[in-house]
Amino acid sequence: FLDGFSDYAIRIGGEEFLVLMPNTDSKGAVITADKIRKAIKESTHPVIGQFTVSLGVAERNAGELYHNLYSRIDEALYEAKNKGRDCVVEAEKLVVENAESTLKWDESWNWGEHKIDSQHKELFLFVSQLANNTYTNQRHEEIINNIDNIIKHVADHFEYEEKALMNTGYEDFKNHKMIHTHLLHRVEEVKGAVSCGEIDRIRAFAFIFDEIIVVHLLTEDTKFFHCFNKSATWFENILISST
Repeated sequence: FLDGFSDYAIRIGGEEFLVLMPNTDSKGAVITADKIRKAIKESTHPVIGQFTVSLGVAERNAGELYHNLYSRIDEALYEAKNKGRDCVVEAEKLVVENAESTLKWDESWNWGEHKIDSQHKELFLFVSQLANNTYTNQRHEEIINNIDNIIKHVADHFEYEEKALMNTGYEDFKNHKMIHTHLLHRVEEVKGAVSCGEIDRIRAFAFIFDEIIVVHLLTEDTKFFHCFNKSATWFENILISST
């Protein structure tokens, strides 16, 4: 609902405010937040005198639901308060406990072909492991190993899925195969970018989760439900579980 050109300051209750900056990354948001903190600290209220403010900052990851983004900001805000107030805490710097439990397969997402359903669940597990290691500051080598496992699994899964779709006579088989090739190539590029430090681990995870899980597994794959006699309510269940 944002036009993408303006910043927004919104009161969300009591003494809490939310500032949205559509064209600013986390580094710029931290700088802005600290300017706000200093300006408030240096000002004098006509009734209560001087006071301070605590601020939490987060940048939305690709594909991230807004309620999850808000939760991360809120966590950073309370961390700032716990540190003694009058400070800024960036959500990405916090260690997220039990991150592996945040990605759970819903059995309603199964769509009737046993092996493909099993491969989808395993892929979800690999991405969950990457999420956990990303947000608990595991070694760089471990992150690369996680991405390698995802690439190998995705390659095997795509190969089997393509054979299954060809056998069903799926009308858009060639296009779906091209999507597989392009997506696998993009994940390889992400791995290379992480390896040489061009992008950080959080952006790598965000891409993999958004493009492989959200865009492909939970969206693109729904186009051939009819080939396996799967009810269209599967996609409705995805939407319900995401809200």
